[in-house]
Amino acid sequence: MAQRELARTYFALGKTNEALDTASRGIKNASEGPDRASLRIVRAEILREQKEHQKALEDADKAIRDHPGNVEWYLLRSQLHVALKQKKERVKGLEDGIKETGSGVVEAEWVDALIENGQQAKALEKIEAELKDSRLQSTWLIRRAKVRLAAGEKEDAKTDLKAALEELNARMTGKGPEAELRADRGMVHELLGNREDAKKDYEHAREKGVTEEWLRERLRAIKDAEEREKKEAEKKEKEKKEKEKEKEPKTV
Repeated sequence: MAQRELARTYFALGKTNEALDTASRGIKNASEGPDRASLRIVRAEILREQKEHQKALEDADKAIRDHPGNVEWYLLRSQLHVALKQKKERVKGLEDGIKETGSGVVEAEWVDALIENGQQAKALEKIEAELKDSRLQSTWLIRRAKVRLAAGEKEDAKTDLKAALEELNARMTGKGPEAELRADRGMVHELLGNREDAKKDYEHAREKGVTEEWLRERLRAIKDAEEREKKEAEKKEKEKKEKEKEKEPKTV
């Protein structure tokens, strides 16, 4: 559809206002069905970039309702739920996606949603099953580590994270989905408390095109933690100088 592709072209060029106007005109003129639904998704992506997450979610909901078989659309809606902190809605939306598509990618996203929503036991059932069958285990080890950390099992979580880190490092060959591997490795470093290494991997993943909301959130969290530590250090330094000044002999 011409207007959809034109909207995408504007968006790729950074002309978000033109992209939004084009997508909106296309939605108004398109008939019900896949064409209108795909235009709604394009507009949802533009609105997400503009931080209009609620409006973007409304478009994604309508698109999925009209044409429920697209895996990527469920993932987009999931990330909008993350941005809006709608944990329960995210779980439900992904459950619907699994029923409609049978996608393993959607199912993995659903497990992440369960963990974020505090449904650790349900998530663990799927994680353990995947660890038995999967050749590449790092992403599932990270998920199990999160569950174990939530349960206070720090040493077991650390074991999982070290195993995940070993696998990810071995897969860093310059081939394959390095950006995604860097994002995963960043999560491992963060969970192990290696904030600076986590930041480097997250930033590399972002530069290479990983745009998921969780990655943005982790970078924001690291930045906030750094700013808090800086303020705390400045406060302590000020208090130290004040105490030293108090100890100085007073001149008569």
